[in-house]
Amino acid sequence: DMKSIIVSQQELFFGSITDHKSICEIDLTELRDIIMYNYLHKNYKFKTNKEDIKVTHCQALTQFDMYIRDAINYNVYENFNISRRITQKDRFGGVMLPMQTSQNTERVDRLNYVDSPDYTCLLCVDVKPGSSKLIVEYDDMRRRGRTWNFPLESDAYFIFPSVCRYHISQNISDQMNIFFTTTYIQHKHKIR
Repeated sequence: DMKSIIVSQQELFFGSITDHKSICEIDLTELRDIIMYNYLHKNYKFKTNKEDIKVTHCQALTQFDMYIRDAINYNVYENFNISRRITQKDRFGGVMLPMQTSQNTERVDRLNYVDSPDYTCLLCVDVKPGSSKLIVEYDDMRRRGRTWNFPLESDAYFIFPSVCRYHISQNISDQMNIFFTTTYIQHKHKIR
């Protein structure tokens, strides 16, 4: 009798917060205004990276974080009978000017996996539809350098493993695109 276990897998969650207005009302205007204020005042999250903008706490962040935590736990429990608790590690905003491309990055520290996040979440706060794509790189066993490509628009969110490199393609619109990124640490246990 052959048995199998899953020793590794990569999950990517995505959706739109507009689809869940009945569950929670998330005011992206408030979040957009905070990101733009800090962008205009050059309040960067890290001195070495001028793409990551500080984001101060607001009601929209609390609501979005609660929605993501609940949605991931429900999805994983329903599909795998595992309870997963995630906690926010870091957060920052991003602004992409017309014709700008983001840096290709990953959110783990390769020299310190213990303190690195498990998941990265990108929320499209104010993005012109069809103006950019999220490109997430991953390896599929021996097939290296594969990519997921997702068209971006306001209200869309994407959650993927923090070990995956990613970037946002060139903003081909005539307006700024505004993003919010948060990272999460995972805590899971089997439900009996």
